[in-house]
Amino acid sequence: MAGKNLAKAFLEAAEIAKKLPKNLQEAGFNKAVEQLLGKEDPTKGGSRQSRGAARAKKDQRADNRDVARLVEAIDRTAYPDVGATARVGDRALKVLQLAHEDHDVDGLTAGEIATILSRKFRLPTKANSVTVALDREINTVDVRSGTGASRVFHIMAPGEEYLKKLRAGEDVGRRRRGAAGKKTTKKPGGRRKKATTKKAVAKKKETGTKKAAAKKKVTGKRVAGRPGPKAAIGNLLNSGFFRSARTISEIQEELQHRRGHGYSVQELAPALVRSIRDESLSRERNSEGQYEYSQA
Repeated sequence: MAGKNLAKAFLEAAEIAKKLPKNLQEAGFNKAVEQLLGKEDPTKGGSRQSRGAARAKKDQRADNRDVARLVEAIDRTAYPDVGATARVGDRALKVLQLAHEDHDVDGLTAGEIATILSRKFRLPTKANSVTVALDREINTVDVRSGTGASRVFHIMAPGEEYLKKLRAGEDVGRRRRGAAGKKTTKKPGGRRKKATTKKAVAKKKETGTKKAAAKKKVTGKRVAGRPGPKAAIGNLLNSGFFRSARTISEIQEELQHRRGHGYSVQELAPALVRSIRDESLSRERNSEGQYEYSQA
């Protein structure tokens, strides 16, 4: 009899959950199961399934509170580059990085990332879009099991290196196919072999020559001896530049016109945040609401 009552409760809870928005269905299902089983046996404090559903709901509430605190704690003006690219995967990686490095939150679910992008950075994003994008990031993101059936995404060292190159303006195009440049031909029996015709070899050689020329052209545009953004900030600090409060535009102008090194705001912002974290700089808002950085 107990098994029939349990099955009935789950069926009724499933029907109730179907009427809710997708992001609330799991929590609604757990609540419905808890209520249905609790009504049947109030003297025993609920069945094992009921207590499990209650714990799951408690964990869900705790997760929501954590995300709310994180959304409140993030200063979006310190991360102007989050929306600099249109790729959902890039935006998600940046959120994972800032949560880990600046707020000691190691790992977020797709729903949490979507919430941060939508609420804090005003970049409307759906959890499904984040999931699809991060599922492709097999080399930059580690996926682990979270509460219930949720999955938690963690940025790895290759992901941080990728974002570093992206912010520096380097070519970060990544091939998702197998061995690049290798063409194969089918034998009648279905087996494949490498194409070895003169035409294929000539085409491959021509492609390699073009790539080498393009790479040389890009490399030639780079300024020799250009330090990284963090090192450039350190040089300004050592020279006494930050004895007076400076805005990020003033820092950018100093580096461009007096030091001969150009940096975008997207490059300088993370470097300034790291300088604040290692207590070499401090910051305050001016009357216009902009951050001004000075020597700590």
